[in-house]
Amino acid sequence: MDATLYYFLGYFDALSYILLCLQLFMLPIRDNIKKIAVYALFVTSFSYMMRIIFKLPEFDLGLQYVFLVLFLRYAVEIKTHISAYVSGVGMLTYISFQLLLFFIYSISGIVPIDVINHNTGAAVYLIQIPSILIGFALTGVLAILHRGFTFITAPPHDFLIKDDYSNSEKKVMLLGTVISISTMALTVTLLYIANPLWLAITASVGLILSIYLSIRSDRRDAIKNVNVYRSNHK
Repeated sequence: MDATLYYFLGYFDALSYILLCLQLFMLPIRDNIKKIAVYALFVTSFSYMMRIIFKLPEFDLGLQYVFLVLFLRYAVEIKTHISAYVSGVGMLTYISFQLLLFFIYSISGIVPIDVINHNTGAAVYLIQIPSILIGFALTGVLAILHRGFTFITAPPHDFLIKDDYSNSEKKVMLLGTVISISTMALTVTLLYIANPLWLAITASVGLILSIYLSIRSDRRDAIKNVNVYRSNHK
């Protein structure tokens, strides 16, 4: 029963955060829905093997991040540094839901403090199921309202064109990528030494910085488009 529930909830868990990653940056979901479904099944199977069969949960989240970056790079055809940025922001957003629920439940005495290191059980499902629903709900609301960050060019990206990191736009994206990777690395470390307070602080700071950089990039992109429009209609 635990194995069946793990696969069932794990699949929708993976599907929820992958869709959220894409929708946050208004990247195509419908065109890649079959790839996303297959990838979510792969991640669920990998997670089950790491956590349940091999008893190596400390490798699960970090490798899921790496796999998501590779999926966005090769399946969705987004440049690697942008894939790392999108993956980091999306996963940190999703982790924030889980941490918020964890603190609410733990303060209320509903779940034990060490639940973050559990793989199955009622306490885990109390966090996992609402997180899945929140992820799907946020993705749906953003899609219906046509909201999200728009500064990332729709894939497939042209990999033959090398990025010029001397301009400010690329520097901001590169900084965001470094923040995403660093925050995910710290999050994985803090998760498996069972330090929920610092885990929450790290995830929150990383997410806030990433969102700030995304808003700044969106504004810069909007200004650039306005200037191009004006120059073409003089």
